[in-house]
Amino acid sequence: MKKIILLLVLSVLILSSSAMASTLNLGTDVYRFQMTNFHSGEGDFIQVDLGYGVDKYTGYGISVIAPYDQDGKEAIAELEYQFIPQSKRGTRKNFNYAFKLGGVSGTFVDSSKSGLKAGFIIERALEDKLMYLDLDMVAGSDTIFDGEIGFCGEIAEGVLGVIGFKVAASNDEDFGTATGVNYGIKIDF
Repeated sequence: MKKIILLLVLSVLILSSSAMASTLNLGTDVYRFQMTNFHSGEGDFIQVDLGYGVDKYTGYGISVIAPYDQDGKEAIAELEYQFIPQSKRGTRKNFNYAFKLGGVSGTFVDSSKSGLKAGFIIERALEDKLMYLDLDMVAGSDTIFDGEIGFCGEIAEGVLGVIGFKVAASNDEDFGTATGVNYGIKIDF
């Protein structure tokens, strides 16, 4: 667990220099679709994200996470509001990020227990690729830390390929920590 936290802290420090890419769902009338597969020792999950940017400081997102090849587990939904606080909007030129607040219908551990989530996302353009760090803390019947670091690159016009490393850790003794590769596509339209 210490190695994971250290890796995430180093990523934040690397990303905190000048970032130029847009954050996940920010931008005037921006619509985003992302579909990824999370393959881990705890099982495989498909995640579908839909996002809408109201303006360059606020946006909304909805995610559906569905397990497959796992008996007794159900899909969960997450709704989030992404924003840059009023007091931080002037600093966006040097540090591209958004905070997130939202609700969840369930968690990886218990799909029947709803809860709240908070987090942030950072993206940085690297030549023709995009590096991102996405962190969430979900509080429900159990506390879950969900973090992902990865890259996006254009595979066709308007279509980005996504590959990352994801960690979902819980204080539930039966679940523990799920780590694995997250991969899929991202489309802006």
